[in-house]
Amino acid sequence: MEITLPPGASVSYPRWSSSPYRQRLWLVTGVLEVTYGEGHYALSAGDCLTFGVDLPLDFSNPGVQDGRYLLVIAAK
Repeated sequence: MEITLPPGASVSYPRWSSSPYRQRLWLVTGVLEVTYGEGHYALSAGDCLTFGVDLPLDFSNPGVQDGRYLLVIAAK
């Protein structure tokens, strides 16, 4: 799926408690900060990150342009 996060926006998700799965994020444009549990990742266009939903997740766009990313969801 393709997602656009506007500048200054953020979204948070709690830990997924049933049927956890993995995700791969590919940042197409802009910048994005991802917090996965205790880990913090600063991404730039072209970066990829693989993570699960077994820990809380936060996405934020500290940049001045839209952060556009592709998210692929895979079973376990």
